[in-house]
Amino acid sequence: MRNATESKERKWADLYKKHGQMVYNASLKGTQSKQAAEDVSQQVFMNVFRHLEGFRNQCQMKTWVYRITLNECYQYRERNRRENRKVQAFLADHPEGKDEAKDWDDKILVGRVLDLADTQTQKMLEMMFYKDLTHEQTAASFGVSRVTITKRLEKFRNSTVAVLGSGEK
Repeated sequence: MRNATESKERKWADLYKKHGQMVYNASLKGTQSKQAAEDVSQQVFMNVFRHLEGFRNQCQMKTWVYRITLNECYQYRERNRRENRKVQAFLADHPEGKDEAKDWDDKILVGRVLDLADTQTQKMLEMMFYKDLTHEQTAASFGVSRVTITKRLEKFRNSTVAVLGSGEK
């Protein structure tokens, strides 16, 4: 039993060594994100290892692994499109960045787009959406007016909608 397990682990290691870079490069091209490429690559090899015994040698192993990679990239993009639609709906429902966003789904969506903002806007948004501060409280903590906060929120909203609407990351 131990020899069979060692043999399987060796085969998996060989597959990863042989195809790992190709999978990562294709995933990076398909996702346009280093983090997503790492996640997709991991999922590809989980699928390869899970279905390895079903591989029927009707094509080269490299072709089979590449096809799994393309499918995973496609699934990633579809999940990402759905998430972007949710973010756009959230932003449409919160045009001024409403004073309160108590729903955790809203907070998670805001978290996913925070990296599109500059550092100061990120801190401001975190205070408002995660610490549930009002515009006035946030303005006071930054030493600016409520109008400044509203303008920054509007600028962030517009730039985020523009990026998400164009399909960029």
